[in-house]
Amino acid sequence: MFFLQLIVYSFVHNFKCFSSSLVNDKLDNFKFGQNDRKAKPVHIPANIFRSSADHSLPGKAIEKWYLFHILPFLVGNLILADDTKWRAYLMCHDIADVLFAVPITDEDTAYLKLLIDDFIQLFLGLFPGRIPDNGCSPWNQARPGTIVD
Repeated sequence: MFFLQLIVYSFVHNFKCFSSSLVNDKLDNFKFGQNDRKAKPVHIPANIFRSSADHSLPGKAIEKWYLFHILPFLVGNLILADDTKWRAYLMCHDIADVLFAVPITDEDTAYLKLLIDDFIQLFLGLFPGRIPDNGCSPWNQARPGTIVD
């Protein structure tokens, strides 16, 4: 969850909107359903963002996914509604919601294309030079309007 790492790092380290200990406290007090307990995110170490070299969040993929999913419930009230990075996070969250919707309609596909185009443009503006490279990503060619229909 490359983007989640960048967002959490920005709000903890750069903007000091919240601390990793606050997130951990909120995780401890969050009411997880019985089926969700296995996916509960692990605590974020207090020193994780002190090094500029690595900002990797700990945990398994499902735990990071769950943190991505519940982050607005944990810290959304601590971030200004018009914050551009928070808007990018919410756009990414909307993209995930559409991608995991069943079924996806033609209208959803058109909406998803617009969301992805807008998200890529916003991401590249917010995090220049921070393009994920996983060997099969469209990011290197990513420009608004280039998503394949």
